[in-house]
Amino acid sequence: MSGPICPDCGSFNVLPLKKDNDKCNFCGWEGEKLPRKILSTDMYDEYVQEQRQKKKAREDGELFFLRVFVKAERYQDPVEDELFMMLDADCAQCSWQKPWYIYMELNSKPTKAEKDKIKKLKGVTDIKVK
Repeated sequence: MSGPICPDCGSFNVLPLKKDNDKCNFCGWEGEKLPRKILSTDMYDEYVQEQRQKKKAREDGELFFLRVFVKAERYQDPVEDELFMMLDADCAQCSWQKPWYIYMELNSKPTKAEKDKIKKLKGVTDIKVK
């Protein structure tokens, strides 16, 4: 299997959005056009299993994608630390290009109170949940 791989969720479900941009239809990532990747047979088998698990979790309402956008790269680490304390997340990653954001996969959708608290963190400009 070959194609562009989403830098956030790892899905091959990336399609052209505009001339120089791509979008992941699974988690909602948008950014610069991605290079094609080729998976070995062993990697492909592992990838398929992981993607099936994620797809099932999404269908069962047990997987949500959170992006917390920040003003500048320097805000990523402090906001990420606060998010770990606030939310039940296994991992997080920071964007590698503008717009700057923290990406997390969550087992439950953040409540309105949690979203309001996140919006009040220093440097946060927006949040998106898919």
